[in-house]
Amino acid sequence: MRSRHRHPNRDAGFTLLELLVAMLVFAVLSVMTYGGLRNVMNTDRQSEIASRRLADLEMAFMFIGRDLAQAVDRTARDSLGTPMPAFMGDSMTMAFTCYAGGDGEVGRVEYFLRGGSLRRGRWPVLDATQQTELQHSELLGAVAALQVRYLASQWAETWPAPNVTTTLPRAVEITLKLEEGTEFRRLFELPNVEEPPS
Repeated sequence: MRSRHRHPNRDAGFTLLELLVAMLVFAVLSVMTYGGLRNVMNTDRQSEIASRRLADLEMAFMFIGRDLAQAVDRTARDSLGTPMPAFMGDSMTMAFTCYAGGDGEVGRVEYFLRGGSLRRGRWPVLDATQQTELQHSELLGAVAALQVRYLASQWAETWPAPNVTTTLPRAVEITLKLEEGTEFRRLFELPNVEEPPS
């Protein structure tokens, strides 16, 4: 009679072929898992960057809105003693008198684009001297373009606008185009501005 006992080596473990197939399946699953995890991490990173970018943009608009809300009809003088109107600007920059120091004192601020950066400048005194230094800081980086418009009875690209007797505009429109291609526009109303004559 033949023995019913199997050869002991056949029950000892996997064959070489089975082991290679198992390793191949494990490698494929590892690659798929890593690819999915990498996509999730990249998506989270992009969302975090976009959220931080939006927060920086809102902070820049907050500074602009706060200063414009505190604009006052007070002329100033530059470092050479030349009189400057209470509010002045063109399509790419603006400067005006406002309560800018946080201590109730009137000062002068300006907003401008330099080297792809939206910047806020502040003169610590209303009437500057040659020793007065402009204090400026970056509000938002990677800005491709800044567009400013001023509203009296109609929109103007410069201020003081032609044929307008009010010293402050009724509103200011700021448009920021970011380097990634998105564009944001915000309208700011100024306080206590006389209606222009009809």
